[in-house]
Amino acid sequence: MTDSVLNLKEKINDDNMSHFNRYTKERGARDARRIYRSVFAGDISTLGREDSRVAGYPFGSVTPFMIDYTGSPVIFTANIAEHSKNALSTTKASLMVRQVARQHQIETGWRLTCVGDLKKITGKDFDRVSESYFRYYPEAKEYEITHEFYLFRLNITVARVIMGFGKISWVEAKDLVMASPFSQEEEKQMIEHMNDTHEPAIKHYLKNLGVSVGDNLVAPRIVAINQLGAVIDYQHHLYFVEFDEMASNVGQARQQLVKLAKA
Repeated sequence: MTDSVLNLKEKINDDNMSHFNRYTKERGARDARRIYRSVFAGDISTLGREDSRVAGYPFGSVTPFMIDYTGSPVIFTANIAEHSKNALSTTKASLMVRQVARQHQIETGWRLTCVGDLKKITGKDFDRVSESYFRYYPEAKEYEITHEFYLFRLNITVARVIMGFGKISWVEAKDLVMASPFSQEEEKQMIEHMNDTHEPAIKHYLKNLGVSVGDNLVAPRIVAINQLGAVIDYQHHLYFVEFDEMASNVGQARQQLVKLAKA
């Protein structure tokens, strides 16, 4: 907010908001993309199905998720879960992520809400997405011992980013959801190569993020690589390492990984 705005007696509403808004859609899209790629858990909300105790009402809970090769969020949920039953009945859903380190002043932290349709993943698509998901969350594989589990993809329609008071913007799906240019095999080969031969580089990436890396028995491992960066799993925490430049092919991705190792 500028001083000129603060001195006005006029209250901000939908009709005059554009006059006061200094937070551009371009800045909003850029901030939203950074949040979207670097957070791995959020609040998922589905609409209560007709035979539910909360029929027609939003029903929310916390869930881990990943961004898959289509650039969309994916959740893993049991067939008996309310979200699974709701999504199979009514696809409309939202996923919200927020800054959790500032709980004492939660209204000043950033948050991003993605709205769209939650669709069950099946067929060959399931094979590729499940392989990725279990790299992110290997312990989830054991959940299937007790229940049948589904993978659901949120096909985003629009998103809303809030970076603090006066910094609010709608974000179009095309500015947030970007499919990976790499095939399943290309990504897998890059991941295996980095994990098998470049452990010092992966540790360096984490140190540049401010993560303290010790001589633990379990080494950090890359679990995903896309055109924007890499995701690293270390001590059950996920970290996103952003490339300086977008990589449109395997060669460019390798160049970016080498560049980050020297930074």
